[in-house]
Amino acid sequence: MISGHVSKDNRLTQAKFLCVDCGYENNADVVGAINVLERGYRLLACGESAQSGRSMKQEPTEATSQITA
Repeated sequence: MISGHVSKDNRLTQAKFLCVDCGYENNADVVGAINVLERGYRLLACGESAQSGRSMKQEPTEATSQITA
């Protein structure tokens, strides 16, 4: 996780994360939360663009603006 090793083999089940490179093991949701937190730190510390790496699964602005209107 900290090494940045990425592999689909790290997560063979929905709930368990096990890094095949270093052996780090934790609940997959906890690992996801750690990754989101680290991304936030990078945004604040380095001025990294929030738009880089934007998820294509995000709903278009038009769809969400109709809900809040």
